[in-house]
Amino acid sequence: MKIKRILLFLITLTLFGCVKEYDIKVIRATDSRYPSLNNEEFGLVLEKTKEIMREYFNIKIGYSYIGEEGMSDFFDKYFKRVPNPEKIFWEKRRCNIFSPDIKEFRADIFNYLKKYKMDKLKGFLPEGERKKETYKELTERVMEIYERKLNLINKEIDPSRPEIYSCVQWLLLVRHRDDFNLIFINTPLIDDMLFDPVIHTLVRGGITCGFIDDVNSGHKNEWGGVFTTFPFLSEIEFLKSERDTDYPDAQKERLEIIAYQMCHELTHLLLKYDDAYDHPNCILNPPKGLRYKEWYDGIIKAGRCPKKHK
Repeated sequence: MKIKRILLFLITLTLFGCVKEYDIKVIRATDSRYPSLNNEEFGLVLEKTKEIMREYFNIKIGYSYIGEEGMSDFFDKYFKRVPNPEKIFWEKRRCNIFSPDIKEFRADIFNYLKKYKMDKLKGFLPEGERKKETYKELTERVMEIYERKLNLINKEIDPSRPEIYSCVQWLLLVRHRDDFNLIFINTPLIDDMLFDPVIHTLVRGGITCGFIDDVNSGHKNEWGGVFTTFPFLSEIEFLKSERDTDYPDAQKERLEIIAYQMCHELTHLLLKYDDAYDHPNCILNPPKGLRYKEWYDGIIKAGRCPKKHK
């Protein structure tokens, strides 16, 4: 019996490789102006991410929970650590969220789009807006969509602390944080870092679920990141009209969808994989717009992606 167990263990190693283990130190920063997960729901999401990462990527993750703080105090405490020259440098590389004008990023967006075949890019546009066009024409249209949708979002969020919504500002905070990895928030997070654009984020008005930064800034845990539940929980009309997770009895499935999207971000970090636009029904292939349920249903039906990731 003992020999059989050893053989079974060796076969498992051969088929799936050694299980990699990671410990993630997570802290919550919550803004009372926006909906958030309660403690039980938060715990369920973290547990589900453990299952997903083990099942789909053979990774074992554990969480060390640091605690929860109010958003304004948390942000101010860490953002004041950012040196002024660093703030000035990055300020020139972001757009103004509440007055978006992204003409200066035209070349960056064009060069990003040129990396992909047009058929792949069109999949991220609403069906009624898919046209036969050149990369130059698509660049102009993506810019128009970004600005138009971001203005719709801006009408419904509190403008009193715009820095709290900025990916660039959060990136700086992450690089000057304490010894924790993941900041779990509930506020809007807008991709204003347009010198390195991402098509699936641009065409939904900059709304993103988060980002990972693996620059070595002297921490024992070198990487840090931010994940927000705002796109899933917000009641603003723009999001409700764009997403497909608002249906009766959706809450349990919504928590699973949040966990799958969180794993999308963690996989970028832990396995260094890029977005896989050409992998149908894959965790690494981002949702089309805010069609999270459609994305989740495809993954559940397909199971583990058979294609090689890069």
